[in-house]
Formats: sequence, C-alpha cells, structure tokens
Amino acid sequence: MDYTEALQALWVYLVLLFGIIALPGMDMFLIIANALTGERRMGMATLAGVMLGGAVYTLFSFLVVGVFNPSAQRALWRHDPGWRGLHGLDWLVAAGQCD
Repeated sequence: MDYTEALQALWVYLVLLFGIIALPGMDMFLIIANALTGERRMGMATLAGVMLGGAVYTLFSFLVVGVFNPSAQRALWRHDPGWRGLHGLDWLVAAGQCD
C-alpha cells in the first residue's frame, strides 16, 4: 500500500469515526421519541429499560467470557500462577497462551 492509498483509507476511517461519535444511536432516538410523544415518565421508563438492557448484556458477556471459558476459569477461580495477572486486559492476552 503506497502513501496515497494509506491517506485515503485514513480519511475514510476518520469520516466514519466522526459519524459514529457525533451521531446518537438508535437507543437515543427511541428515548427521545418516547419522551416527546409520551410524558416525561415514558422517557424515563425507556431510559431505565435501555440501562437495564446494557447491564444484562454486560452480565451475559461476563458469563460467556469469564465462566464458560476454561482458560478464564483457571485464571479467575484457581489463580493459576502461569498467568501474567488479571490487571487490565492482560488476562485476555494471556488466554491464548494458557491452553
């Protein structure tokens, strides 16, 4: 890849990144629509539902990665000394080296 292709790819990346950061997501549109068409209570209920959904999603992600993954089980529950540690995301990097 030469310089102009790399610069063009960087430009496309930056435009898409700006769009992702600057524009609200579908959940925000749902909250605003319910708050405008219903009452304030309806908007707050929708917000609570979106937050609860995020919490459930986080819990299920932890269960899949932390409980059902044998490598993570050894690190989290048995404190396997062969691992580099659980600080930050080190355990994700080490997961491939443990099996």
